[in-house]
Amino acid sequence: MRPRLLALFMLVGVVTNFAVRPKPPADPFKFEQIHFSVEDKLERPTALPEVVVDLLMNDEIVVRSESCMKKIVILGQTPSSLFMASEAHLDGTQQSDFVILGKGCLLGANIAPFWIVRRTSDGFRIILSWVSHDLDILPTKTHGYHDVRLTSATANTLSTVVCSFDGQKYAPTKRDLKPSP
Repeated sequence: MRPRLLALFMLVGVVTNFAVRPKPPADPFKFEQIHFSVEDKLERPTALPEVVVDLLMNDEIVVRSESCMKKIVILGQTPSSLFMASEAHLDGTQQSDFVILGKGCLLGANIAPFWIVRRTSDGFRIILSWVSHDLDILPTKTHGYHDVRLTSATANTLSTVVCSFDGQKYAPTKRDLKPSP
């Protein structure tokens, strides 16, 4: 009788272990921030490596903002103060990408620059550079990467652009202009 009781306890232990053990998420994308907006804080902000900040400082959007560059020098701010970032796994692998929003003097009237930066074998690379109000990571994928939707509005127009990964960078694949509600 003792061996049966011992076997029963072992079976209960194994079943209980599997029943209470948390299951790994089937899709980690479901638990990451997928909506980014000029008006919202990042859910999980992360610091950018200095090499990424240097890359962003040479992007056309930043380079065109001469008055902003002068302002940060006068105020004694660091270039990293112009950016806030979060990590996302746009191709579903363990490798994370940076979704970056401009801030401070890079902001426009209800818009901000957005970048997506990807780690490559050669370092880091900007794969999206766009000015918008919102950036949404969509569940659809192109070439293994999640598509993104960028939205901005004026007093009378709502602009939506869907960008898909073309193998090297994100490129616009669908544009829509509608009257603002």
